[in-house]
Amino acid sequence: SVTYQIYHYPKNTYFQKQLDQIADTLSYLITDISNEYEDGQKLKYPFKRLQFVETPLQFSAYNKIHESQQAYLQPETVYWPEEGGDIREFDFRRSMRDMNRQAGEENLTLTDKQKQANVFNNLVKKVFTKQIGDRWTFDGRDEDEPDYSLFPNFYSYHAGIVSQQWNLLSESIATYLRNDRQPQNDFSRNVNGISFTEECNKLMSEKTISDILIQETDFNKIQKSVTLKGKYLFSYIGQLVGEEMLKSFLYDWVNTHQHQLTRYEDFKVAFLDRFRLNLDPIIRQVYFDTTQPAFQVLDFQKYEILDGDRKRYQIVLTIQNTGENNGVVEIKFDTGDKSGEDTFWRRRVNEEVVEEKPGYLAVINQDEIKEIGFVLDQKPSEVTVNTLISRNIPSVITMPTGVFKEKAARSVFQGERLIAELPPAQQYEIIVDNEDSTTFSTFSPVKPTYLRAYLNSRNPSDKKYYGNWFRSYSKWLATTGSNFYGKIIRSAHFTRAGDGGKVATWTPELKEEGFYDIYIYLKGKNQDQYRGNDNRAYKYHYIINHGDGTDDITYDLSKAETGWNYLGSYFFKTSGGNVQLTDECELPTVYADAVKWVKQ
Repeated sequence: SVTYQIYHYPKNTYFQKQLDQIADTLSYLITDISNEYEDGQKLKYPFKRLQFVETPLQFSAYNKIHESQQAYLQPETVYWPEEGGDIREFDFRRSMRDMNRQAGEENLTLTDKQKQANVFNNLVKKVFTKQIGDRWTFDGRDEDEPDYSLFPNFYSYHAGIVSQQWNLLSESIATYLRNDRQPQNDFSRNVNGISFTEECNKLMSEKTISDILIQETDFNKIQKSVTLKGKYLFSYIGQLVGEEMLKSFLYDWVNTHQHQLTRYEDFKVAFLDRFRLNLDPIIRQVYFDTTQPAFQVLDFQKYEILDGDRKRYQIVLTIQNTGENNGVVEIKFDTGDKSGEDTFWRRRVNEEVVEEKPGYLAVINQDEIKEIGFVLDQKPSEVTVNTLISRNIPSVITMPTGVFKEKAARSVFQGERLIAELPPAQQYEIIVDNEDSTTFSTFSPVKPTYLRAYLNSRNPSDKKYYGNWFRSYSKWLATTGSNFYGKIIRSAHFTRAGDGGKVATWTPELKEEGFYDIYIYLKGKNQDQYRGNDNRAYKYHYIINHGDGTDDITYDLSKAETGWNYLGSYFFKTSGGNVQLTDECELPTVYADAVKWVKQ
């Protein structure tokens, strides 16, 4: 059994008043949470006690390169800030108010004791065991963000691997095994144009991890790069020896080597005996190779299958690695219904979190095309492809499933298979993306001023992508996201809506003249811009310069679907034609992504 103790300042007894109804059941609540956490981590708590100690508000701790924990965590001990500091979950009065509101919205009848139990569970699961993740985070913004997770007491403070050659290995194992619930949304892309993970991927394509540790001055980037390398290393090894077998080996190793440090040489010999695989060349390649894979999702098929009396769902992804190195992708499915879900404004107290199934990992070697099939019992609403360390932007690609086609059960495919080559296209088509600098251009009639020239001279920037979280800009700029078109980089240009003076132009390089069907790539209805109960038909203004003249087209965005949308059919000569989009629109932001010509 484990003894739990709380040490606090004598005057700070506010939690006793706010949680006065659960004194007799507190031990049962703690036992349930502890058992649930151990089951999730698949590790046993190795100490005889766990104490929570209140510290002065000015007590501070820092992140360290070669450790996965902060000084807030010590063996058997968690140091928590005076009166909870700025941790929202310690504000029990506010949490009770949120609990009362939540119960009213869900028509729940709860006793005061049940509400207090929920508030207590909410504190422990969000702050100390990380069984409930945050709704939103801003990755990379705050250096030395306090971390009170108990996981170091399960691994770092009672087991570990010591190696002079691979001094990041023990931290990499901790990163791989740690099963904390991650934040659901990261808005670093919305503010900066690309995510913090993608910034670190770019850094790792330019420098080895050793150079990053020595030369990089942004500590957040150092820590994130080390974390990404560690996760990628063991994800890759897991695909070589079997994911479940690798995790079973590591869990057994930690649980049988409690309260001792292991020499890397001993760990390597045990690994070699178990899997007949030498770790040294793999670790060396992952840590010191700067070349990266680049993944392109070539095809995304969705089928509904009638299997006896039940419906099942077939997903088939065709992915090509066009990068400079082998890589790993992690594929996950979201089966939740997000319609009407308020994911930002409403805070939930002790919200029930569905157990997240581990993602499917697949190795795709350089220049390989691989088809990966899944058969699911529940209908997924979206598919996520995490490319881990790669040149992809976004590095995590989220694709809504949309409409499923019917398919015979006998032709179901599940597993992986290599594709020797892609079948030839049935129709001649040309796609002009906003990333194509020779065939895509923008015009923004921004009047020069002395003040603008002065500010630009004082703030030179090679920044390529910009966030669109707060406001649009007065000229066309590029941003990124999963709901844009792209092969390796999914991006679009955007600008503040205006009077039609700003124009984006797509100019195809056609080999054949003739009639072409024109398609435009859109984010979805009203370009996914939230308009509340406003049901107006917002429109984009296109200008088609074709072989027979010029046509002005207004496209109704309320009918748009995510992906390619038909604009019209026109005759084009091999040169001289284009499609233009103006900034004339009643929506606040106009997006210019990709245009496709398909020959009839």
